[in-house]
Amino acid sequence: MQGDRTVLVTGVTGYVGGRLVPALLEAGYRVRVLVRDRRRVEGR
Repeated sequence: MQGDRTVLVTGVTGYVGGRLVPALLEAGYRVRVLVRDRRRVEGR
């Protein structure tokens, strides 16, 4: 898996997750998220 820059973030609708995802994307990571309610993250 060397060179794989994909991360899974849980709790993306919370304070930390909501700030972590944009930072990871800016750093070049491919981000996957796990949420309970998809409507809370649509449009972010």
